[in-house]
Amino acid sequence: MGKEQVVEDGIIIEANEIEIGLYGGSVDPISSGHDGPLGSVYFRQNGTNFTKTGASLFDWILNGGTGDIGLANKFDASISVLGNYTLSDKVTILVDTTSAAITITLPLAATFINKFFNIKWLAGVPNNKVTITGSSGELLDDSNTHNMGRIFDCLSVMSIGTGWIIF
Repeated sequence: MGKEQVVEDGIIIEANEIEIGLYGGSVDPISSGHDGPLGSVYFRQNGTNFTKTGASLFDWILNGGTGDIGLANKFDASISVLGNYTLSDKVTILVDTTSAAITITLPLAATFINKFFNIKWLAGVPNNKVTITGSSGELLDDSNTHNMGRIFDCLSVMSIGTGWIIF
């Protein structure tokens, strides 16, 4: 089981010796700077979200979001899925395996160079696994698929143009 640590403006989750932070606030972490583990996600109150890409306080990229309405009202950059799903414009995928095992298919890496996607196994039945696969045989690190181990696992991937790297 993973460990969780509550911090001032979010939570840091550690599982399988990997840390990822989930943060929220009203400021832009690119201009203001914000610390966090690589691959962390920052949800801004205006509906935009960012992914941590490097060691500097300012190494964040804008993933998307609405930018004009509150996070509590709507968040276009995320989606909850109950069945197989092919990623396109959503950057955060919340997976529920209550009904069945689920396969998440990544889009063609060449169309999303340097783009991050975050997949969180949020709920469901432990025996109904979550599998992430690349399009058209593209690899995730050195494998055709990645199987999430258990509920509450989180996976961040980034396109390198010809495939995907896992964080």
